[in-house]
Amino acid sequence: MTSSSSNQLAQDFAFFIHHSTDSRTLTTPANIERTCSICLNLLTTFPSAREAIFDYFNSLISIGVHCFIQNVSLVASVSDLLITIESKLTSLAMQSNSWANILAHWSIDQLFDLTVRFANEANIKKCETLEDRIQLWTQCQAAMTLIKICSACILHDSTAADNALNKYLGASILSRPSFDWVTVSLTLRCGQTLISRLIQLSLQETNQSQIVHGVRRIYAVWSSLEVIAEQEPQIFSQVLMEQIQSLLISDDIQKHVSIISLIQMIFVVVTGPLCDIVYYSLYRSLNTLSLHRLCSSIRQTNTIDIEQLTNEFISGLMRIRTDAFQIIQFILSFIHDEISTDPDEIELTLRNCCKYVLQQLCHECHCKFRLHKDNQKPTIPILSALRTSFDHLLDLLNYTKSSEKIHLINDLCFNVALYNGDDTMIKYIQYIFTNKTSLDILQDIHLEFEYYHPNCLHDALNLIFEQNNASKISICLENLLQLVLIDERPSLSNNHSIQSIIWSLIDHFSRLLSENCLHYDIILQIFLQLKCYEILPTYEQILQIACSFTDIHIKIIEDNENNLIENLLLWRDTLLNFIHFNNYDFHLFVIITLMDFLIPKLSPFDKVDDTNLTRRPIDNSGSLLEQNVNFNALNSNRVLSRSFRKTLTNDRFIKIPSEYIDQYTMLMTDVFNELIYNDNSQKQQLLICLVTTLIDNILPDSTVDVQFDDDQCKTPNERNLALIRRLDEQPLVWILLEIIATDNNAFQLCLPIIRCLLSALIVQWENVRGEDRATTYLKQLTLSTNLIILLKKARYLPLPLNEIYELFPFVTCYDCFTLLSNIWNYLKQNQQLLTTKLLTQQQTIIRDPLYFDPIRFVIQKNIANVGHIAEHFLHLQLQPTGSIA
Repeated sequence: MTSSSSNQLAQDFAFFIHHSTDSRTLTTPANIERTCSICLNLLTTFPSAREAIFDYFNSLISIGVHCFIQNVSLVASVSDLLITIESKLTSLAMQSNSWANILAHWSIDQLFDLTVRFANEANIKKCETLEDRIQLWTQCQAAMTLIKICSACILHDSTAADNALNKYLGASILSRPSFDWVTVSLTLRCGQTLISRLIQLSLQETNQSQIVHGVRRIYAVWSSLEVIAEQEPQIFSQVLMEQIQSLLISDDIQKHVSIISLIQMIFVVVTGPLCDIVYYSLYRSLNTLSLHRLCSSIRQTNTIDIEQLTNEFISGLMRIRTDAFQIIQFILSFIHDEISTDPDEIELTLRNCCKYVLQQLCHECHCKFRLHKDNQKPTIPILSALRTSFDHLLDLLNYTKSSEKIHLINDLCFNVALYNGDDTMIKYIQYIFTNKTSLDILQDIHLEFEYYHPNCLHDALNLIFEQNNASKISICLENLLQLVLIDERPSLSNNHSIQSIIWSLIDHFSRLLSENCLHYDIILQIFLQLKCYEILPTYEQILQIACSFTDIHIKIIEDNENNLIENLLLWRDTLLNFIHFNNYDFHLFVIITLMDFLIPKLSPFDKVDDTNLTRRPIDNSGSLLEQNVNFNALNSNRVLSRSFRKTLTNDRFIKIPSEYIDQYTMLMTDVFNELIYNDNSQKQQLLICLVTTLIDNILPDSTVDVQFDDDQCKTPNERNLALIRRLDEQPLVWILLEIIATDNNAFQLCLPIIRCLLSALIVQWENVRGEDRATTYLKQLTLSTNLIILLKKARYLPLPLNEIYELFPFVTCYDCFTLLSNIWNYLKQNQQLLTTKLLTQQQTIIRDPLYFDPIRFVIQKNIANVGHIAEHFLHLQLQPTGSIA
C-alpha cells in the first residue's frame, strides 16, 4: 500500500469516526453520502472496522423504518443510499461465500431487531392478521433491503443458507408470530431453497431433535412450514412434490425413513393447510405399487409399525379437498374381494386399514350429525369436496362388481348425501329407489334423511315419477312397497311417515293406475297398506283415484292372465280398503265409473227410433268432474258416463272366461255391497245414484212414466227386447237390482225397468204359447223367475203372487204367459198405491178371484206336474184376506 493510499484511508477512517457517531450530522446529505461511500470501501479493506460499519448501516436502516412507521417522508439521500447499500452488499455476497455467511447473519439479526423494536408501534398493532403485517412491512424500503440481501445470501451459498436458517429459526422461536412476515417475504424470493432446507431439517429433527431457547427446534420448523403452506401454497406444493419424488427415485436404501419422517411430521401437525398439502403431495407421488414397496422396506428394517404408518397416511388423505374422488378411488384400489390363500401381510394391512378409515369416516359423519347443535353442520372436508363429483361417485357404485366395495361406496354416498343435502341428497335417493336395494338401506335413508332434511324423500320420488321411465318406476314401486310394509309410525310434523308421503304423491299413483302401467299390482299392494287419509285428498284427487280403480279393473280383465282371479281379489281388497275410509265422493264416483264399464250404454243398434219418446241426451264429455258439478234434483243426480281410453265398440260387455263367471259375480257383489252399506248415513244417496246410473245405461230412452199400459205387453218393442238381451248377457244386473230392492224409495225408481222387462217377457211367452214345456225356453224361464223373486224381495207382490215362480218349471209356455199377465194386471191395478205406500213387513195374502183364479186355473191344468206344490197354493186361499194397506 502506497503512502498516499494509506493517508487517504486514514483520512476516510477519521471522517467515518467523526460523523458516524454524531447524530446531528448523521442525516446531513453531504455527510451521509460520503460516510456511506467510505463505509462500503472500509468494509472490505479495514476488517477491524466491520462491526462499526454494520452499526452505521443499522442506524440508517432504523431511520428508514422509523420514518415509514411514523408516516414521515424519508430524506431522498437516505433512500438512494439504501439502494446503494443493497446493491453493494448483494454483489459482495455473490462474490464471496464468507461474506454471504456474514451478511446472512447480519440481515437476520437486524430483521429480528426491527420486528421486536417496532412491535408496539401503533401502526403495527393495527395489523390484526398476518396478511396485514406482510402488506405493511413489504412497503418499507429499509426492511425489504435486508430481505433482499438475506435472500441473495441464501441463494448463493449452501453453508450461508444453513447458518441463516439456524439464525432464522432462533429468531422465529423468540418472536413468533410477529416474525412470520419475514418467513413469507423470504419465501417469495428464495422459496424453493428455503422450503427444501426446512423440509430437510424436519426430516432430520424427527430422529435427533435440538433445543433452541428452551424449545425443540422442530416446532419452529413446522410452524414456518405451516405459514408458508398457508400463504404460498403453490410454491410449497411444488417444492414438496419435488422433494418426495426425488426421494422415491433415489437409490438410498434409507429413503423410506425420510418418507416415514414426513408422514409423522404431518401427523403431528394436525391442523392447518400444511397437512393438506403434504398429504396431497404424498398422494400424487405414491401409487399403489410404490406404497407397497415402501411398506416392504419398513418391514425389513423394523423401524416403525406398518399398520400405524398406513393408518396415519390413509387417514390423512381424508383431510384433502382437492381430487377427493380420485383419492377415494386410490383408497378403494387396496380393497379386493379375492384374497389369496396365503395373503401378504402388507396387502392385508393396507386392505384392512382402508376399510377401517372409510368406516370411521362414515361413523364420524353420523356421530357429528347427532351431536351438532344450533343447526351448525359439522366440518368434514372430504365429504364437502365430494359434492362436486357426486355423480362420478354414483357411477363408481353402479359399475363396481365387488360386493365389499359396493357396501363401502354406498355407505360413503349415503354420508356425502346426508352431509351436503339439497341436490346431492335428491340424487342419492333417486339412485337408491331406482335400483334393487335392501330394506335396511331404504329404512336408514327414510329415517336419517327425513330427520335432517324433511320432505327430501317426497321430492326425490316426485322427480322419479315425473321422469316417467317405466323400468325405474317399477323398481321404485317395489322399494317403496318394502318400506310401506314395515311403516307403522304415525305421521309427525317433522318426520313424515311413508304413508303420508304416498298420500302427498297420490296424483302420480292415480296417473300410473289410469295409464295401465305394467306393475299395477305393486301399486295396489301399496294402496292396500294405507291406513287412513293421512293427507286428506282434494275433490279432484278423489275423482281421479276412483277413476283409476275402474281403469285398472279394465286392465286386469283385458289382460286375462292365468292369475286373473288373484289380481281381481287384490283389486277388490284394495278397493275395500279405500271404501273403509268412508268418503262419500269416493263411493259415488266408484259406483258411477264401475257401472259405466260393467253395464255400458246400449249401442245405437240396440235402440229403437221412437219419436214419441223424449230421449235423454247422452253426454259425450270426457270430464266426469264437469258432469258432477251440480246434482240436486233426482234426474241430475246421475253422473253420466265417462270416456275410457280403450273403447268397447266390438265387445260391448265385459268378457270374463266362463269358468270364472261365478267367482267374478261374487267378487263384484262384495264390492257393491261394501260401497252401499259401509256407511249407513250415506246409504240412501248412494242407492239413488246406483239406480239412476243403472236406468240411464239400460234404458236411456225410457221416460219417467211408470204407467202399466196394456199396449206394451201386446206388441213387441225393440227396446224391451234389447233389455232382455242385456239382462241375459249381464247377470250382474240382477245382483244390483237385488241390492236396490232393499230400499223402498230406490226401488220405486226401478219401476220403468220392471215394466219393460215384464212386458217383454209376456210378449215372448205369448209368441211361443203352444203346449211346449216352459223348460224348453230356459232363457225366458230364468229371466221370469228372477223377476218374480226380485219383486218378492222388494215386497211388491202379496202371497201367492210372489211365489208363482215355483210353478214355472212345471207348466207350459202359455201358462207362463197367463201367470205373468196376472202379475201385470195386479201391478197395473195397484200402481198408484205401490208408488205411495208399500206392503208392511208382514207379508199379506190376497184371495181376490181376479188374481187368484188364474193361479188356480194353471194348477188344475197341470195338476199332474205340480201336485207336490199345489197344496201350498190352494191352502193360501183359505187364509184370512189381507190388503196392501
